[in-house]
Amino acid sequence: MKIKQLISQWKALPKEVIDGEEYLVKVTRSEAAKIEAIKELYPGLTSQMVIHQLLLSALNSFEEALPYVQGPGVIGEDEFGDPIFEDIGDTPKFLNLINKHHQRLN
Repeated sequence: MKIKQLISQWKALPKEVIDGEEYLVKVTRSEAAKIEAIKELYPGLTSQMVIHQLLLSALNSFEEALPYVQGPGVIGEDEFGDPIFEDIGDTPKFLNLINKHHQRLN
């Protein structure tokens, strides 16, 4: 999710229940001031909602930013019949690690 989409959601005051792992995170005074400003700008948001949704947005952006590294293997063809090569970069490694930790956390 992009930040602009997140802002649109905040304007609609989403009420979501977060079920999962809890992490303790320290932030600087400057970062805390920004979180408080967001809460004041979009009444109804909690600090936890702001931090959770910003973290989710950052994690999605991180995944999108991982570079594609073309491997030697062909895994398919595109709509024009051109070969689609496997990705041997960090994306498949990251996805495998996500699955590993998802299973461990369940």
